[in-house]
Amino acid sequence: MFTVPPDAEPALYIICLCAGMLIVGLGKVGFGAGIGIVVMPILMFAVDGEPALGILLPALILGDFIGIGVHRRHFDWSLLRWLLPGAVAGVVVGYIALHLLQQQGDDVFTDVLSITVGSICLLLITLQCYRFAGGSLPDIPKHAATSFVIGAVECFVSALTNSAGALIMVYMLQQKLSKQKFVGTMLLFFMAVNLLKLPAFIQSEVITGQTLSHLGPFLLLVPVGAVIGAWLNKRVADRVFTLILYAIAAVSALRMIVNVLSPVE
Repeated sequence: MFTVPPDAEPALYIICLCAGMLIVGLGKVGFGAGIGIVVMPILMFAVDGEPALGILLPALILGDFIGIGVHRRHFDWSLLRWLLPGAVAGVVVGYIALHLLQQQGDDVFTDVLSITVGSICLLLITLQCYRFAGGSLPDIPKHAATSFVIGAVECFVSALTNSAGALIMVYMLQQKLSKQKFVGTMLLFFMAVNLLKLPAFIQSEVITGQTLSHLGPFLLLVPVGAVIGAWLNKRVADRVFTLILYAIAAVSALRMIVNVLSPVE
């Protein structure tokens, strides 16, 4: 049964939910990453931050499963076999750190972490823009230790701040994978991350039966968006595809910084 959150204006909520679910499907299957940074602000037009998180995560997980079905033959296991263990380590350490910080009531560490990682990502993206303009730069090396560390840092930051995404995107883009393999590998990585988050979201009651009732039949729009995303993935030129993803990564990195410097009251 579909219900509207009590503090939401019904018409605005329905419009935002429809747009958000379509973008989840389109972005997951078409580009593989960066969707939360686009959809979260749309949902927050209609509902507060925590309810929006509870609505978004189930939709992202559904988008992950659909996307993996579409790109099931396009995974780079040489990256994933170290990224995924790093992700598990990062989430575990992140939630332990979050628990300790919540007991102390101290947000300074998470704020500094967000600004630091966001700034590093912006620097890396700026260097890539220099490369696109014809400059020569070394890549982040594709190595087991590098993949493990990137996965761990990404998920450690995500566990503490519910943001990030930019770091893993920049790293993956530098591996020069095909569009399909990039999307498939990113989907499998983020599906693992989202499933690792799910128990904590349920335990903290960010996701409840009521949260799922707020999604209702609009969750069916995720596969509709996925069809559009699959169509786009086949037709967007490689260079344009890469530039779009760097733009999403830049917005994600900027949001990490802006959320600290200008927090939403």
